[in-house]
Amino acid sequence: MKKIGLVLKKEQSSWVSCRSITRGLIRSYELAFPGSEIRLFHIFEGQSQFESFELSKEIKSFGPELVAFIDHAPHPGDVLRGLHHHYGSEALPRIFVHVFGDFTLHALKWLPLEDVLKDLSIQFICASEKQELLIRSFCAGVPPVNYIPFPVDERSFSYKVGESKRVRTELGYKEGQEIFFYSGRLSLQKNVLLLISVFASYLRNFNSEAILWLAGPTDDLGVPYLGKPSQEGLFANDMMKLIGEAIPAQQREQVVYLGEIEHAQLVDLYRACSYYVSLSTHNDEDYGMAPAEAMLCGAPLLLTDWGGFSSFKKILGENCFTVPVKMTSRRVAPEALSCVKTLAKASDWAQKGIQSEQIAALARASVSCEAVSAKLASLFNEAPASRFEGFSSLFQRVQQAFEASPKRPFGRLYEYTSLYQEVYRVYV
Repeated sequence: MKKIGLVLKKEQSSWVSCRSITRGLIRSYELAFPGSEIRLFHIFEGQSQFESFELSKEIKSFGPELVAFIDHAPHPGDVLRGLHHHYGSEALPRIFVHVFGDFTLHALKWLPLEDVLKDLSIQFICASEKQELLIRSFCAGVPPVNYIPFPVDERSFSYKVGESKRVRTELGYKEGQEIFFYSGRLSLQKNVLLLISVFASYLRNFNSEAILWLAGPTDDLGVPYLGKPSQEGLFANDMMKLIGEAIPAQQREQVVYLGEIEHAQLVDLYRACSYYVSLSTHNDEDYGMAPAEAMLCGAPLLLTDWGGFSSFKKILGENCFTVPVKMTSRRVAPEALSCVKTLAKASDWAQKGIQSEQIAALARASVSCEAVSAKLASLFNEAPASRFEGFSSLFQRVQQAFEASPKRPFGRLYEYTSLYQEVYRVYV
């Protein structure tokens, strides 16, 4: 019987997507290693180095063949140091670290671990192909970096015949009415204001009856990398002001702000929409749980060709439309005109009939817990192709940027530095 140790945050994450990812990974490991003893080990915010070392001792006493870090926080550094210390010259278990979008933010914590990581049998598991390129650029030599998507629990997100018609009827929408749906954080980082402006142009020029649903909490994080904070409540105010200015009065009800919604309603909206849409170019867009959930429910996708979003095009093919992104020192975003044209192109394609059942099947084959479990088992059963050799000079420069300016490591006079552009050019 195998023994698998899963390390995760004790407190529930404030990020809904991270909570979903962690739950999905637990189920994926259970499916990947049936009959194995799987034990959860919890770390908590503010945990001391002594407490981390004690936890590491507990993990060693369990005797796992595999230890997997499956949460975005707290940083696993002290637990990894503890494992390195307690095992000494004994044979170490395999170690999987699932990489979240905030890896870059923790350069100051990863660099001091370099010598420890060299002695561990560690694999960094990235959620998308472009994130894999990013993490590889941070490592020297041939790093132990792999691509396995974050899983979505297919028991919670699925396609059902007839549900789209039922939901639309209950909500008062026609069966053929065009509905674009965005769910997630409503923020500057996610380009939600751009999405509203693009939709306003689409209403004027292509389909005056189209609908835009917006669901999720508003946030005022601003753009931290550039040192651009936002005042509390400012984004919500800016969003409502833009809707009032860009959308004619007689069409304002066609932009529907739903706020935070319950899981059952979210699934209904995924099933009922014509497209899930996001124009995000957030630097932490390593994957995209919302589009992954949406396609499991049968929704086609309309996304920026940026970061983790790009992998969805490979999964769905013609069922996913992508908008190219331009990166300059002043902005990282798609052009508005290109976005409008892509919406129009997607609309023409949708009129031929959206194959929701096929979309859901393609999604299940790639991002369901069952699909991810097979990838995890395969990775574990393969001998590691390489070992960690160290971090690259690029990652060392990222560390220096955070040391020099923790609040705006990639910003200079509200422009992106050349280092930011060098780091994230793999996301374009």
